[in-house]
Amino acid sequence: MKRQIILALSALFLFSAFAEEMKKDGTEPAFAKGLNWYACAAVSGQFHKSGTWSFRENDPDSGIQESVRMPSTHNSWALQFRSLPQMKCKIYAEVRCDSSTPSGNALTLGIYNPELRREVFVKRIAAKEIAGKKYKTVCLGDFALPGNSMLYFAPVINPSVSNIWIKRFILVETK
Repeated sequence: MKRQIILALSALFLFSAFAEEMKKDGTEPAFAKGLNWYACAAVSGQFHKSGTWSFRENDPDSGIQESVRMPSTHNSWALQFRSLPQMKCKIYAEVRCDSSTPSGNALTLGIYNPELRREVFVKRIAAKEIAGKKYKTVCLGDFALPGNSMLYFAPVINPSVSNIWIKRFILVETK
């Protein structure tokens, strides 16, 4: 029992430290009401080939003023969030794509574990699921994140999609 309390307090401390270090970007999502949650704006991630593969764009409709746009001309992990906290959580992403005739996949999201030196999760999102001007919330699933994992976003090379847009990702603590 004492060990369970210590583990619970440790998890709470890790989540609290992570939440304090990083702010909650945007409004509280309805699915996180009353829960410990954290949201990170896409523009605070690490960009790769900024200005070629990833772009910081003014996006007043996003509700947080700026978003990341990536053209669907490459499939590189051009937006990354490193050092995710060790915790049990659900991970969500608010994304959309520009496509007048959506078909095939538009986006790949994944979690990379540097200790294992491999991806531990990969999800491809269909263009028809996220097409349009409004951001869609996509649930990646439930995770027991080891410390230092990395979340990445990569477009899929797809002629029916011109750009993907990432607003933010959200972690919601689970028991």
